[in-house]
Amino acid sequence: MHIIEVRRRNAELATAMAQMRTWLDNQAIEPVLFEIGFLPGRETRFRVQFRKRGDALMFAASSDGEVLDADAHVAACVKARLSSLYLRSDRFAVPRSSGTRTTRRSAAV
Repeated sequence: MHIIEVRRRNAELATAMAQMRTWLDNQAIEPVLFEIGFLPGRETRFRVQFRKRGDALMFAASSDGEVLDADAHVAACVKARLSSLYLRSDRFAVPRSSGTRTTRRSAAV
C-alpha cells in the first residue's frame, strides 16, 4: 500500500475534502483509505492510501502531498497501540492466585 499525507493549515475541512475528492473522481482513482487528523494550530492532516504506486504519486503531485513509507507507518501505529495498551495494562491485570485450590466434589449416589 502507498500512503500520501497532505497537510492543510487554516483550511475549511469541507472545501479541502471536496477538492481532493473532485480530483480523485476526475482521475477515476479510488483510494483504499481516507483518514483525517486534527493537529494543533488549526492544521488538518489527511492520509490517503492507494493500492497503486502510480495513483499515489499522481495524487501527491496534485495535492502537494508527502509520500510516506507504508511499512514504517504501520510499524509506528502498532508501536503506538502497544504502548497505549501497556500504559493501561494495570486495568486488565489478572488477579494472582491466593494459593488455595478449589476442588469439586461429586454427589454421593
